[in-house]
Amino acid sequence: MPGRAGQAARERNAAAQRRRRERLRQAQREAEALRLAAERAAERGEAAADRPAQDGADGAVDNSDGEQAEAEREAARERIRERQRQRRAAMADAEREAEHLLDRERQRQRRADLPEEEREAERQQDGERQRQRRADLPEEERAARRAADAAAAARRRRAARERGNRSACDAEAVLSGRQQVAVQDTGQRNINCEHCGALRWPSERATLCCQAGKVRLEPVPAPPALLRRLWTEDDLLARTFREHSRRLNTALSLASMMTREVRPADGGYAPSVVIQGRLYHRLGPLEAGDGHEPSFAQIYVNDPACADPATEAAMRLGHVPLPRATSPAVRQRLLTLLEDLQLLLREVNPYVQDFILASELPEDQVDQQQLVISAEARPADQHRRRYNPAEGFREVAVLIGDEPVHQDIVLRRRAGADGPALQTINETHRAFEALHYVLLLPFGTDGWQPGLRHAVPNARGVYGQLTLTQYYAYRLQERPGMDDTLLRGARLLQEYVCMAFARVETQRLLWAARNQQAIRADLYQRLEDALPADALAEQREGEQRLGRRIILPASFTGGLPHSHILLIVRQEDRPRTADDVDAVISAELPDPTQSDQARRLHAIVVRSMVHRPCNTMRPAPACIINGRCDKGFPKPYAAVTEWRDDCPYIYKGPDRQMVRADALVGLDDEIAAYQDLRSIGASEACWRLFEEPISRQQPTVVTLQVHLPNQQLVYFEPGGEQQAIEAARRTQLTAWLEYTRGQIDMPAQLRRLFGVILLFCAPAAPMQLFERHLHDMAEDFVRRHAGLPDDLQATLVLLQLEEQLQQAGKQLDEFGLPVPTAEQRALAADLEHADAERRHLPRPIQEEMEHDDAELHDQLAAQLPVLLPHGSRAAVAGACLRRSPLWRHFVVAQLRTNMRARMAGGEDGAELEAFADWLLQLGDGRLPGPEDGFVQLPPELTMDADVTAVIDWVFDGLADHHDDHQWMASRAVLAPRNTRVDAINAAVTALFPGEE
Repeated sequence: MPGRAGQAARERNAAAQRRRRERLRQAQREAEALRLAAERAAERGEAAADRPAQDGADGAVDNSDGEQAEAEREAARERIRERQRQRRAAMADAEREAEHLLDRERQRQRRADLPEEEREAERQQDGERQRQRRADLPEEERAARRAADAAAAARRRRAARERGNRSACDAEAVLSGRQQVAVQDTGQRNINCEHCGALRWPSERATLCCQAGKVRLEPVPAPPALLRRLWTEDDLLARTFREHSRRLNTALSLASMMTREVRPADGGYAPSVVIQGRLYHRLGPLEAGDGHEPSFAQIYVNDPACADPATEAAMRLGHVPLPRATSPAVRQRLLTLLEDLQLLLREVNPYVQDFILASELPEDQVDQQQLVISAEARPADQHRRRYNPAEGFREVAVLIGDEPVHQDIVLRRRAGADGPALQTINETHRAFEALHYVLLLPFGTDGWQPGLRHAVPNARGVYGQLTLTQYYAYRLQERPGMDDTLLRGARLLQEYVCMAFARVETQRLLWAARNQQAIRADLYQRLEDALPADALAEQREGEQRLGRRIILPASFTGGLPHSHILLIVRQEDRPRTADDVDAVISAELPDPTQSDQARRLHAIVVRSMVHRPCNTMRPAPACIINGRCDKGFPKPYAAVTEWRDDCPYIYKGPDRQMVRADALVGLDDEIAAYQDLRSIGASEACWRLFEEPISRQQPTVVTLQVHLPNQQLVYFEPGGEQQAIEAARRTQLTAWLEYTRGQIDMPAQLRRLFGVILLFCAPAAPMQLFERHLHDMAEDFVRRHAGLPDDLQATLVLLQLEEQLQQAGKQLDEFGLPVPTAEQRALAADLEHADAERRHLPRPIQEEMEHDDAELHDQLAAQLPVLLPHGSRAAVAGACLRRSPLWRHFVVAQLRTNMRARMAGGEDGAELEAFADWLLQLGDGRLPGPEDGFVQLPPELTMDADVTAVIDWVFDGLADHHDDHQWMASRAVLAPRNTRVDAINAAVTALFPGEE
């Protein structure tokens, strides 16, 4: 098998590679055809452009005009490049993708032709260049690129999943073999745990069995030879034993299991054991009451020596319901098994022996001495209660001078007149399993109990408590060389794991029930969660119900439902013809001759999805009457869907089970209601015992507890109310709101929402709506420009709304909104330009500017002068700081020495110091000059040259040093205006060697 699987995988990989190469070749052909067409078009255009120049130049050839010819050729090449750019811009997405694939393939081919050392060096250089480019970016841009890369990766993963889903939905591609479906192979269970020796599958986590050595239990003893043979042999009696193991165990058990089992509505075969509601193990008195037939442990006591094994076996079998199709031969084999097994349990089971011995004691001695099965395996001498071992007993002890605790099992001779007939065994008792599962634990082996600890200490040196989940996860493992009777239990094993998880969940629910008073839920201003759920509960018996409600915490995870449903929303969408059915339901057998994949799929469908003849099932389902299925199965094969208008049973309603929860438990006991209505299946029980995830969420979604101001939930312990109030002032919601104010552009979202309302919701009064929410939509503008007047706020918001509406072919005036004037647009453009300049500053400077603006505006707005955008020179001078009434409180500290010039040495030291002195004179206003406010620069600071000469002087040798970063960083041309800076940058960039 592994060889064939490997060969098939290699064939699939080869086929996939062939398909990829074919797609690539097709893309190359298309891209090459496009390239040739573009070149021919460019040649035709170049010839048309050159022909007039040639006609005008005939007979007048000037060999000295070479520069002009070269310029014309360069212009022609530029026209070709421009046409190529236009062609690429006009290309469809598929064409661009094809050309992109072609470029990538050329790059891969070029790298493939390089030696390995050069390829590795090139990869390292590419990585270094990429890291350097990212390092040179501002932090905001790096964060934006990281977010964009993550989003692109998510889109690629989503697209890959969608392609896979679309391919899988293409039945023809799957059945023909063009779309290969990956085989899910779990591998072999051949991994042994290094700590406990358990066998694991490759995909199972290493801590599943023993928590990496923390759990270490004594192995369960191997069963007696008779039981071992029945669990392992393949003769008729052994097969009957395994098929009816649950019924036989129930007939032989000492304690009964009380629960509701979910069975098919038609009484047919259930492939898995499913229990519903609570689960109890109960033990009755040693002797049956008058007029009652003995059952369970009473049967052992009724005939201690088993003098008549046939009668006892018949009595046991009478308490167990058998399928109605059980043949007399099977019934006889079950009686034979019961006779042998009841004798075996009398010999080896200590609880059976102790119960028989207790029944032989005088009645008054049993009642006075309080014979108990202690919840603890071996009570210590220092224990506050005194246990005396009773003579002849192995598990039963005598309790003297104290009362038993609720975990202990007290043996009674007969049921008291005022007491319960049955005693519920506590879930934490060590004999909880042994008293019922006598065929799995024939020697009465102790189960889990609260005193069990881990085998190794934790980091603090403490031996942690062994949990129920860890106990069962350890027991439900196969270990070579150890007894595996438990895992051979078939349906009895299914019942066992349902019981195990019910115990685990009961312990979790018990903790929640016992901590209702220690942990209370309270609203920030008033108690709420402990109040009645409805008005009826408020009035019931006039009780003061504050704090009496029993709540199931939201953190408790129960079972998840599973269903396959088809929802029909509209009446006209109901299927009414065979074609309608075929559009939503597919029920056909794949053609096994179409491909190897179709052959394998055909085998899976026939084996797993085809209804077998009912009369071949064992046990026989309820539909078999007189040897035939009353539903008509098996039905003849139909090549097409058959639709019958006279069919009375087209739409089947759901199977319903009416449950009245308030009749079972109190209205306010959520834990009891959950226990009574839950369902536990064997498969889910194993999954939960192994602590496998029951749900997966992508992306992560966290429930945000929404509340009004000062109405948040507060969790506190009694006496800690004040500390809880102080700690709960900042909640998850308030923290989220604080975070989103800085991370999410909420005003921009509001503006987009307002545009959507205008376009699609037809508001009755758009202008009133605009004025009402203007300040909310302009909040980000005001935050960036303190003191922004209302009319300019409205202009900025209207301009963005206008852009959104124009994309939909609408204008502002169509909705009764004002259209900004040219002057308002100019003011808004100036502000946007200032914002753009500010965004190019390093992030620390931006934060400092924002901080200063906010502080000055919030704290000193009433005293400091206000800036006047677009004011006159006189107005600006009048609003400066020196005209403020606060100026008299300032102390002017003048700088007398330029420390940078003073520290400068070498041949330029004197020149730098003179320049520094000139700057001080300039700042103090001591330089002579015209009265118009301009300053005359000294000759040594000026150059009588145009911009080209300045560039040549600063960047002399650019052709030889353009790739030298230090050389480039040491040169710069400063200009007072951005327009001049852009022109200088363009001129310097044009001097770089190479093509664009």
